Amino acid sequence: MIDDVSRKSLRQYARFFGDLGTRMEDARRADHRRYLQFFAELSPRLDTAKALDEDLDRHLALRFNVFDYLDTFEAGLSRIIADLLNPKARHGQRTLFLATLLEELPEIRDLPDLGAAAAGPISVVRERVITGRRRLDISVEIPDGDGRFCLAIENKPYAGDQPNQVKDYLAYLEREYSKRFLLIYLSPTGEAPDESSLLRGDLGQWHGRFAIMPYRGASDNEESEETPDDVFDDFRVELSLANWFAACRRQCDPDRLRWFLRDAEAFCQRRFGGHSMPSDSETRALREYLFSNPHQLATAQAVYDVWPSIKAHVCERFLEHLRTTIGKRVEGELGDDSANIRVECAYDRGRKRYSYIWLYRLGWRPWENHTSEPPFEGCTAILMQGFGPGPSNWIRGVRHPLHEDNLTDSDAVRRARLTEKLRRHLDPCESREWWPYLCRVSDDKANWDALIPELCREWNDGGGQITDYYVDGLMAIATKAIPIIDEVELK
Repeated sequence: MIDDVSRKSLRQYARFFGDLGTRMEDARRADHRRYLQFFAELSPRLDTAKALDEDLDRHLALRFNVFDYLDTFEAGLSRIIADLLNPKARHGQRTLFLATLLEELPEIRDLPDLGAAAAGPISVVRERVITGRRRLDISVEIPDGDGRFCLAIENKPYAGDQPNQVKDYLAYLEREYSKRFLLIYLSPTGEAPDESSLLRGDLGQWHGRFAIMPYRGASDNEESEETPDDVFDDFRVELSLANWFAACRRQCDPDRLRWFLRDAEAFCQRRFGGHSMPSDSETRALREYLFSNPHQLATAQAVYDVWPSIKAHVCERFLEHLRTTIGKRVEGELGDDSANIRVECAYDRGRKRYSYIWLYRLGWRPWENHTSEPPFEGCTAILMQGFGPGPSNWIRGVRHPLHEDNLTDSDAVRRARLTEKLRRHLDPCESREWWPYLCRVSDDKANWDALIPELCREWNDGGGQITDYYVDGLMAIATKAIPIIDEVELK
């Protein structure tokens, strides 16, 4: 039997749980009202800040950047870095920029004063041939008493590694310089070499002689993105290329150099950025609003916490939207010629964070000894590739599953034939190790982090300017390249 005390307790529990749903619904409504108020009050302030930026552009050209007109593929960027490091280059600053870099790298110790060392030959070489077809992107050889110290840079803004590539570089530098060298692996946001390029088990012997540097580091008003721990964490340096450009700008006097270095820093932040990079006016508007309305800080924190998952969802959905749209265009524009053409995409949320859309025809011959990434059946493909979170750094063109240095003799002949035909019939463009035909994406559309609202709107609406830009660009290549690849590659 249930006594009176037990009955009273049961009634209390019943009232508590009966009211719980109502209280939870009231809390959800209160949160909803708070979120609506937050965005309703903040949106006009941001609109005003954007209008102010547009007005300032007429007088100060804040968004103008010389790097919009330069070669910012790997070779072009390597040339800029090498020239700044070269004491004899036309910048006229002698060893200032080199010394600025060395001072920020704790891995380098006991080097002589560069002012004295400048009396000896500091040698800066691009594309330094080491063994076979291996070439170091940048090599800086510094006199060191009776010996030499080598600062080497392997520049990887977009491309992946070749098998044993970094391993071969380290072995060569050790033979030439014993322990007096540092190899910097320069990647967009601190990505490590591929496992096939440098085995994780070999890392222990390279402490102090191998480092990973990002193009873009965290700016003064933001925190670095957290990344999962891995065996390369001890090899990542705090200095970024953007930070080095900024330090060089602060230490040199000529205005024309400082303007160039400011543009170089902005290029790294924009091209390899991990977020939308609000302008100074927008940042001030956000800060002023939140400090004036501290009760909204919890709402801002909630938005900040959920943003990475929202961003990934939008980017993945937009990539699938592009794939679907391209597939329809292929069927509509190529007609009978679209038979056996596959349009696929892959969005990677993992550590390497490559994303792709690719077209290929079933029946194109696979390349010998091909790799499996990206997974387009080991054959040539019309490909669009993005790198990093967001993703960003989009490039597009015709790509092989093999680096040109790893082709067999027969495949090398086949590639040369295909490259010559593509150059003859397509618009002028680049040719790189993996790409017989390569175009870069416009910087204002290359970083999806900065375009999340527009991407979301377009995959909801079924299209828009950004969709048209990517679809039209890839289709312009595909309609001309597919008949050429058919001629060379069909089994």
